[in-house]
Amino acid sequence: MADLATRSAKGSALTFLELDNNFTEIDRRTGSGWNDLVSDITVRNGAGSAPDLVAFRDGIYAYGFTPDVLNECFANFHIRHDYIPGTMVYPHIHWTSNTTNTGVVRFGVEYTLARRGDSTGLIAFGATSTLYIEHNVATGEQYRHHVSETSDGNGIPGTNLEVDSMILCRIFRDAGHSNDTFPDPAFMLTADIHYQCDAQSTPLRSPPFF
Repeated sequence: MADLATRSAKGSALTFLELDNNFTEIDRRTGSGWNDLVSDITVRNGAGSAPDLVAFRDGIYAYGFTPDVLNECFANFHIRHDYIPGTMVYPHIHWTSNTTNTGVVRFGVEYTLARRGDSTGLIAFGATSTLYIEHNVATGEQYRHHVSETSDGNGIPGTNLEVDSMILCRIFRDAGHSNDTFPDPAFMLTADIHYQCDAQSTPLRSPPFF
C-alpha cells in the first residue's frame, strides 16, 4: 500500500504530482475489492453419508471424506451489505490430507438460493444446481492447506443475488466419480464464498437497499 503525501505544517500546498498520486491511492483503497463469506461445515447424521471425525495429526481431529463412499456436509451463506449486486460468487473448499499419496480429489457443491421474502425477484428457494471442484494432489503435499475452487472459473451466478440473500449448500466428495483418484481421506476444514464487494455499505437497511 502506497503512502499518502502529507505536510508536517499547514500552509504548504501539495504538488500536482502528489495530489494525483493521492487521489489514485485513495481510489484504490476505497474502490471495489474481494472478501470472503466463511461458514463452518455442518455434519448431519441421517442425511446421506456423514463423514467420520477422525485423527488428522497428533491431537487434531477433522472430518475425513473417504475415497470409497460419498460423504457430505452442509453450509449456509448470508450475503453481506457490501456485496456488489449481480456479480458472480465463487465457492471455495478449505481442506487437507495427511498421507504422501497423490491423485485427484473431486468435490461437489450443490446449492440453492433466494432473496429475502420482502424483496422482489427470486424469493423462494428453487431447484438446486451443482458445481464441481477438482484438485490434483501432487508429490510433497502432505498436510498442505488447500483452497480449491472450480478450475473453469465458473461460480454461482449473481443474477438473483442481492444483499441479505441466502445460499444453502450441500458439499460432498464425489468419490464414485472416475475423476476422483486420491486413495485416502480428504479432511474438509471449512468452506467459504469469495465475493466482489464495495468499500461502502448499503444506504438503506431494507430492500431495495440502494
